Amino acid sequence: VTRTELEVIRAERPKAPNAIIPDHKGATGDVLAAACLSCWGHGDLAAKTYGERVAQRGEDLRCRSLVDLAASCLAAEGRPIPRGTSSVIQAGFSTMSLPVALGSSAEKLMLAAYADSPQSWRLFAKIVSVSNFRSKSLLRPTFLRAADPVGRTGLLTHTSVTEEVVSIKAETYGQVLSVSRQDIYDDDAGVFVEAAIQLGKNCGRALNDLIWRIVLLNDGDFFHGDNGNYMSGGTSALGVESLAAAIAAM
Repeated sequence: VTRTELEVIRAERPKAPNAIIPDHKGATGDVLAAACLSCWGHGDLAAKTYGERVAQRGEDLRCRSLVDLAASCLAAEGRPIPRGTSSVIQAGFSTMSLPVALGSSAEKLMLAAYADSPQSWRLFAKIVSVSNFRSKSLLRPTFLRAADPVGRTGLLTHTSVTEEVVSIKAETYGQVLSVSRQDIYDDDAGVFVEAAIQLGKNCGRALNDLIWRIVLLNDGDFFHGDNGNYMSGGTSALGVESLAAAIAAM
């Protein structure tokens, strides 16, 4: 009788609505990184970088804070999720998934910001590969003069190509971007995101400044009257006419 009464009471209880439970099983590093980007409002970048399927899986984890990301990383590695914000954060950073996910997502933000930064040097500079950081000599072909007009006879004039030796050397530039324990407690992901984006822009501007600094140094008198690319005197004062003349000379 008692068992029957309990079954009747249980059957008469109101049913809870269906809940969507995030599936952390098999969540790879790309999925967790996509979850980071979605949490920070960059779901479009996650889809562009990792693909629609991975981006959707990251969105399905429903991470809305850094604490949620730590809990998702714990669940992805099959670890128990402790109670309390402090315990979740401490346990999350004991995993490999959380630092890797934060680093990967920050890298994607920096690369996107770097690609969007102005890079005018690409219009005239060439990118070459080097195997080490020693100084190397690079041979660059140089044409002595521009092409000549072809007359009625159709004969083409001869020209020659010389080689100019240029010295190059690779250097490394970088900065470290970190997220503090206080930022995670305050759930201030915006600071981390903006810092990553700004770092990418700074790298783009730094490379642009370095190249133009080399151009302005005028090493070897590249800008010289004999080369037809140097203007001086009163006609070189910045103005509409002098700028047009400089463009024509260039």
